[in-house]
Amino acid sequence: MVFAEVPEKESATDPLYIALEDTVGRLGLVNNEFQIRKCMELYEQLQQRMGVAIVGPPGSGKSTIRQILKSALTQQGKNIVEYVICPKAMSRSWLLGHIELDTRQWTDGVISTVALEVANQPEDVWSWVVCDGDIDPEWIEALNSVLDDNRLLTLPSGWRVQFGQNVNFIFETHSLEYASPATISRMGIILFSNENHCSQEILDRWVQSKEFDNDTAKSAIPFLNLTLNKCLKWLTVHQADVTTKDCHMSLVRQILSNFEYIAQEITFKNNPQSAEDMVWSAVQLSTMGIIKQSAIDSFYEELEMPLAAGGAAGGVAGGAGVGAEWAEGVLRSARVRACEPALRAAAHAAAHVVIIGPEASAKTLLAEYVLRESNSTIITINCTPNLEPTDIIAELKRKNAVGGAGRGAGRGAGPVLLVRALHRARCDAWGSSPVHSFLLQVIQQHGFWWREEGAPQWQPTGRVRVLCTAEQPPRARLAAALAHVHLPEADDDELLELSRSYLSESVPKNITENDIFNLSRNMISLYKEVTKTFHSKPHYKWNPSHLKQWCENIKWFSPNDLQQVVTALNAMANIIFKNRLVTDEEKSEYITIAQNYFKTDNNIYFIPKLRNDGVYLVAVDYKDWYENTQKLINQCLTDDENCFGESGIEVCAELSVLIPVIALALNGGGASCAGGAGAGRRAAARLLGAVAGARVALLDRGALFHVGFKNVRLSRYLRTLSVALTLHEILLFQSSLLPQKCLTALTSASEGTRTLIVLCEPVVTDDLLACVEAFLSATSIHALPMSIIPSSGPAQQTEQTFINMKNNLGIMICLDKDQDNLTGLLDSYPLLYNNNFLCWLSHWSDETLKDMPALLIQRYIPLLHTV
Repeated sequence: MVFAEVPEKESATDPLYIALEDTVGRLGLVNNEFQIRKCMELYEQLQQRMGVAIVGPPGSGKSTIRQILKSALTQQGKNIVEYVICPKAMSRSWLLGHIELDTRQWTDGVISTVALEVANQPEDVWSWVVCDGDIDPEWIEALNSVLDDNRLLTLPSGWRVQFGQNVNFIFETHSLEYASPATISRMGIILFSNENHCSQEILDRWVQSKEFDNDTAKSAIPFLNLTLNKCLKWLTVHQADVTTKDCHMSLVRQILSNFEYIAQEITFKNNPQSAEDMVWSAVQLSTMGIIKQSAIDSFYEELEMPLAAGGAAGGVAGGAGVGAEWAEGVLRSARVRACEPALRAAAHAAAHVVIIGPEASAKTLLAEYVLRESNSTIITINCTPNLEPTDIIAELKRKNAVGGAGRGAGRGAGPVLLVRALHRARCDAWGSSPVHSFLLQVIQQHGFWWREEGAPQWQPTGRVRVLCTAEQPPRARLAAALAHVHLPEADDDELLELSRSYLSESVPKNITENDIFNLSRNMISLYKEVTKTFHSKPHYKWNPSHLKQWCENIKWFSPNDLQQVVTALNAMANIIFKNRLVTDEEKSEYITIAQNYFKTDNNIYFIPKLRNDGVYLVAVDYKDWYENTQKLINQCLTDDENCFGESGIEVCAELSVLIPVIALALNGGGASCAGGAGAGRRAAARLLGAVAGARVALLDRGALFHVGFKNVRLSRYLRTLSVALTLHEILLFQSSLLPQKCLTALTSASEGTRTLIVLCEPVVTDDLLACVEAFLSATSIHALPMSIIPSSGPAQQTEQTFINMKNNLGIMICLDKDQDNLTGLLDSYPLLYNNNFLCWLSHWSDETLKDMPALLIQRYIPLLHTV
């Protein structure tokens, strides 16, 4: 001991120490000596420093010690006012304020507004400005002058706000890795580690306070307590064997909520179950997917849990299984039914949830199915790279989920924010996602900062619950605030039932159920063999959504009998599988594989025919296809002799591949075509435009599609296109005027005319692909981010125009097979091969190389005679 004469227990006589212990009991918390010491440490740092950082992993008690200290000081008569800000949940200009470039007028941000209010507080008011969330130089460096001894905030407007000794800035974060030494040296720091999670305290508090009417549930509590302690012990030792980091606290909460739900169901349904089975079921529902498959045996052994009690804990069998049924558009297979109780338990506990599963595993369908059982208002958000917190705020306001309107009538009955594809939200240069930070703010602070008129104000969201779907867990801080439900991928039996159902709705009525079943079985076999055989490229990825595409699109082939259905299925298989293969060897191997499942003539060609509801594909032989294609070329040259450029176009095998793909895109979808110069992509687009009477716009300059889409007036009678050409800040290339052909094409689509937008290689950037992704995934005008939403107009006309564009606007994306960022684009934007039909043409085929010289000579000899 440094001071041997000083008794160790002297600190216990400190009035603040006593007040802290009293506060812990008054707040219903479990007494934790470590947290009391951290409260004392925080208090001492606040006396010495203007800024204090509380650093530790999620669930370590950072917010808890702040709340305990505030309550204890208030009990001692101090007047403390807190202002909680989540800096990464808003843009930098919203946070710090900004100057309008045109008017040079200053607009206050959240921090500047709070700073002015705090500076005007009486000296007896102790103000805490709490900045909760990720720290990075973009915003924290602006506060360096505040953290100095002079306590001076300098705003971008030039204003200076002087703080007194009654103001402190508190930063709650999990890491200071991006804070500069200049920032860190100005702050006091309180550290928490991974060992300081509050899981045990949550369990102890729950055991002390929970009461059940069910005798079995009462008798199960000691066993539940023992099992959870074993679970926490295992998680501490096997941190590398879990899919989510720092999951101790969220997992304990989830197990407890699942146990409460099971106890309620047993009481309500009078379904007897042993105490051990109740505990096993709660653990199984909560750990499903969190424990890695390789560690399942170790986990069960530690908990002494019988494998039969939780055979699905590491991954429920995905099969349709016995008892699978269709309900409200959802195939309730074994894997889906196994996840339903965990979702219902979360709803019963008013908890926030993330459903994690692979692409096209029915995550959204499952969420919507369970949510329909309640009276909740569902607010759907599609996560895309250009989604911003302001877009979510706009939907919350449109659905009256802000303020008192966000409070539900009963437990769990409030609005639900259904966030689809959470993993698609963009991250900034520091690895932080504004969307993730905003959702965390809604979950923890129950509101957000918003500015409509004047200074920003805090807007409460009441009891809004957050339910997300994602392909992988979110970042640690958001992941710790969500209960995790893992939905595994479907197995062959479920895929077979899904294909059978989709196919039944697409084939003629004269096709028997037995034929449909056999066709579905062949489809699944081909799908499985293709995915197993081809996986060497980043775009060699297929998922169950392609099975749905496969079935639904055979209607465009108008099959009338079984053989025509087989022909249509084979043609669609070529479009989905064969066309995206890169090498000739791979394509030849695919043809050999496909012949094992679909016995059909590979020399069948398809010509496009326009009908009332779309562009159909009619099967013909090579001679008829050649003559039809040559007529289309002549027709286009008659209308515009320069429509194919200087190189022109000849009938070639590449057109037989491209035309069906673009035809399907023209029915309100998308196509991605990767290849080299001269592959015939633009020519094929021109030919399809001639067939369908569609407007074709070739965009080869940046900043065209999303500006055009944003500025098309929605009132259908404005044919003069009164367009406000305001360039958005995300544009990569400057363009003084939007080409009239692009405006005309977009407006034609909004008025119900078929339109094809061809996005050429120079314009295919990250920002443009994010815009296309948002448009293709949106189901209503309100689902579009405000950065690309069309100009305002009457609500009814707005929605109808959006529907017209979805039904009539086809998008063709051209990629250069040799462009440097091609692999990066394919990795970052799965829409290129999931939503769109991907066609890869590396070079001319041997047949084209053989025929092209004669075709060129045939074309140019008449021209030489005229010279």
